[in-house]
Amino acid sequence: MNVVTGILRTLTGLALAPFASLPPIVALVFYSLLMGIGAAVAFRYTSNQTALKRVANKITASLLALRLYKDDTVTTFRAIGGLLMASFARLWYSLAPLAILLVPFSLILAQFGMYYEYRPLEPGAETIVSVRVDPQRWDQLRNVDLVTPDSVRVVARNRDAGLSEIVWKIQPTEPVDGVLSIAVAGEKIEKQIKVADRNNHLAFVNPLRAGPATDFTNWLLHPGEPTLAAGAPIREFKIRHATNSTPLLGWDVHWVITVLIVSILGALIVAPWLKVQF
Repeated sequence: MNVVTGILRTLTGLALAPFASLPPIVALVFYSLLMGIGAAVAFRYTSNQTALKRVANKITASLLALRLYKDDTVTTFRAIGGLLMASFARLWYSLAPLAILLVPFSLILAQFGMYYEYRPLEPGAETIVSVRVDPQRWDQLRNVDLVTPDSVRVVARNRDAGLSEIVWKIQPTEPVDGVLSIAVAGEKIEKQIKVADRNNHLAFVNPLRAGPATDFTNWLLHPGEPTLAAGAPIREFKIRHATNSTPLLGWDVHWVITVLIVSILGALIVAPWLKVQF
């Protein structure tokens, strides 16, 4: 699975490279539109379009009946029932294409999250680094040291035996794109660290190196670095980052909301040309 995420990281980096000097929203809107168009194409060829058009006609007829016969109680309730049945039918016919789209969209969103979910650390600002240790090896690893780049200093260290966790407070002094590491039984375990001056450009930020490698959830949700092996002495290696947001029509919203809104608009725009019924 680490090989798959490695390939996806490379492809995502190549896709975003042309937008590196532009505001992050530009790449997000561009690829969200492409996702919407792709979703419309997939919907067109994986759904029962004939049934969906029939259901859409029933919904239109029910809404028209509600408007024309609003003073007729029997007809109104009959129209509401027809509207509910047609709505459930539309959902049923949409399940297959939605299930097909779930896998690629989940992988794409996980990769884009490495660029849009978190902000890089800033020079001069302190943050927390934590390592969660295998509880069976706590006594062996509780005094492990954190090795940092020259431009990152360790301010303090704390240990929590109950959580089997070692915590360091660090302070970067200048921009750096490097690694933190700990040495365990002759093995070096590394974690990427990204420090940058505040700017408005795309930056790859991965706050968590997760494990074990056999955990599908960790593999899917934290694809920024290879997951740790099942027998690794630590369970996770984490840096605390501030979360990000994207500007949309004057509002700062979560980037996933931006993707959903723009991709839906993209799908609706191309729907008449593709002759697709949602």
